Amino acid sequence: MTKVSTVPEKENVEIVARRKDVLDAFSSEAGKRVLERLMLDNGVLQSTYIPGDSYASAFMEGRRAVILDILQVMGRAVTPDDFVQRAH
Repeated sequence: MTKVSTVPEKENVEIVARRKDVLDAFSSEAGKRVLERLMLDNGVLQSTYIPGDSYASAFMEGRRAVILDILQVMGRAVTPDDFVQRAH
């Protein structure tokens, strides 16, 4: 029996290529520092809610979502330890 893929092969190739590109960009020491700075600057570990301002809240959540997407493509979760490691 032939196995049928639910994702077209072209999409699989694009997903693999995207993941490789993101990993290449953020795996060097400089890339790790940039990613850490992006996580800090864009509130990855904090609330994006701004009381009384739904537009600002949505804007901040959008910034945060971009970094979460990068992390998801890399196949990793964010923990507070990501920010503590550099202090030691």
